[in-house]
This record gives sequence, structure tokens and C-alpha cells, in this order.
Amino acid sequence: MESKAHLRSRPARAVSRRAALACAGTLHVAAALLGCEATRLSDTETFEEAVRTYRVSDEKKALALAADENGRRVWGAQYGSLDQERATDEAMEECQRSARRAGVQAQCYLFAVGDREPPATLEGCRAGRINPRRCAAQSRYGPELLP
Repeated sequence: MESKAHLRSRPARAVSRRAALACAGTLHVAAALLGCEATRLSDTETFEEAVRTYRVSDEKKALALAADENGRRVWGAQYGSLDQERATDEAMEECQRSARRAGVQAQCYLFAVGDREPPATLEGCRAGRINPRRCAAQSRYGPELLP
């Protein structure tokens, strides 16, 4: 009898454990969603992918890019933020962190704010104040931002 009771209680514990894990997973996801108001794009594999994802995203968003003289690029992007200024600040901060982490010796400049190319970046490229590799990316991918 004792062994039958043991067999019956084992599946019950397994179900309880699975239910607890499912509940914990659901709570973890819910907590993460409540704690995050913006989505990051810097983990995308390529800048091209980041631009495509950025283009179709809604709400307040910003994308910053740095490119060194060797053509290495890093970026930071935020979308779905509560306000535009916060999205812009967070995209720049993320780009700067990515540059430090990757050893890219180049300044981050805004690539896009909302669905527009920032006038200050475009002017910096025209005036030669921003390195040519960075400006080449702006010329190549900037037009893709238009809805």
C-alpha cells in the first residue's frame, strides 16, 4: 500500500511543480513588462536589421549610430517610450555603451528621431564635422525611414 501511495503522490508533485514553474514564468514576464516601457534594438545582428525594425515601430522612438574610420558600427535605439526626449536620451546612452563595449572609437550621433533624420546630423555630415563612414550610413539608410 505504501508504494502505491508513493506512486500516486509523485505525479501530483510533478503537476504542482509544473504549475508553480508556469506561474512563476508568467509572473516574471508580467513583472518585466511592467518594468519596461521601451524596447531596445541594439541587440539586432546588423544595422540594416535595426533600421528595418525601427522603421515599422510606433510611438516615441530614436536611433543613434557611431561608425569608426574602419567602418565598424554600433548603435542604440529605443522605441515605445513614453516621451520623445527620453527615447532620444536612452538611444544615445545605449549607443555610447555599445561603443565602449565594442571598442569603437567614434562619437554617437542621432540617426533618427521619430520618423525623421535629425537636421543637426545632416548638417554635420554636409559640413564635414562627422566622419565620412558615419555619414555614408546616414546617406544609405536615412531615406528608408520615411513612412
